[in-house]
Amino acid sequence: TTLLNRILSENHGHKLAVIVNEIGQIGIDNQLIMNVEEEIMEMTNGCLCCTVREDLLVALKQLLDVKAEGKMEFDGLVIETTGLANPGPIIQTFFLDPVIQSAYQINGVVTVVDSYHIHKHFEKGLEAKEQIAFADVVLVNKLDLVDESEKENLLQELQGINPTAKLIEATNCDVDIPSLLQIQT
Repeated sequence: TTLLNRILSENHGHKLAVIVNEIGQIGIDNQLIMNVEEEIMEMTNGCLCCTVREDLLVALKQLLDVKAEGKMEFDGLVIETTGLANPGPIIQTFFLDPVIQSAYQINGVVTVVDSYHIHKHFEKGLEAKEQIAFADVVLVNKLDLVDESEKENLLQELQGINPTAKLIEATNCDVDIPSLLQIQT
C-alpha cells in the first residue's frame, strides 16, 4: 500500500490505471482521489483506480471500454493484490482472452517484501515464496527495522528463491518510481 500510494501521488509522467481488490481495505490516501465514477476513481496525478471484487477479466475490459469511450485515458496498468495473493492466475488472465492479450502487455511483476515480517510469512506457507518466485523486481522494504546481518541473510535468501529478480533495497518504499515503472521482463 505504501508503494501504491507513492505511485498514485508522484508525478512520474504516466497516466496509470490501478486495479485493486478493495479500495477501503488497502488504504489509498483519500487526498489522492479527485473524482469517483462508479467503481473507477480518478486520482490527483491523473492515474485511475479501479476496484475489482471478483473478475479481473471483467475489470480489464471495463477499463478498455472507459478508454475507448474517451471518458478517461491511461497509458499503463498497475494491479495491487491483497496480502499473499498468488500472481500466477493474475498473469494468466492476460493470455486467456484475445482482446486483453492484444490490449495489454505485462512489463513486469513487482513484489514488496516486508523485511521485518517476511519469515513469519515463510513459515505460514508457500504463498510468500511464490510471489517472490514470480517477481521481476523484489522491493525489499523496511530495511531500517533489521540489522545488517539480517539484511544480508535475507538478500541471499531472496536471491536463492529467485536468482533472476532485481532486488531493490528500501525503507518506506522510497524508490525511484519512474524507473520502477519502466520494468521490462
